[in-house]
Amino acid sequence: MKQANEILAAINALEPSEQEELLYKLFSILNKDIPLDKMKFIQYVVCGYYGVKPEQIQIKTRRAEVVLARFVIMFFARKIKKSTTASIGKFCGGRTHATVLHACNKIEKLQQENMKIKKDIEVIEKLLTKKVYEADLNQFTGTLFR
Repeated sequence: MKQANEILAAINALEPSEQEELLYKLFSILNKDIPLDKMKFIQYVVCGYYGVKPEQIQIKTRRAEVVLARFVIMFFARKIKKSTTASIGKFCGGRTHATVLHACNKIEKLQQENMKIKKDIEVIEKLLTKKVYEADLNQFTGTLFR
């Protein structure tokens, strides 16, 4: 655990562009041609980006960092995976379709108002569309999210 915290601290000390490059390299190294559900892949990438444990997405909490990560997951699940709002809500802890629609609209609005959110969405989208859906992230997330 101590080593994981030291690694996370070192990653957080990097410039955003260096963090992005490191994430690309990690995902390409971990690509072992093992299929991974796209919804879980979206969850792992977003949670890793925001430093939130994947299991926190399903629990009922209003902590800002968890809510933001959950909303971004919902946004990308709808945008990239083209999932139904009902299936996205179920995946994210039994949320309603109205919550999913609200999350997607909120992220769209935040991108226009907040440059950091806009940049976050751009970086995450690059990670998600790099055709690394088949990466085995269990080893990666097992280290980061203990």
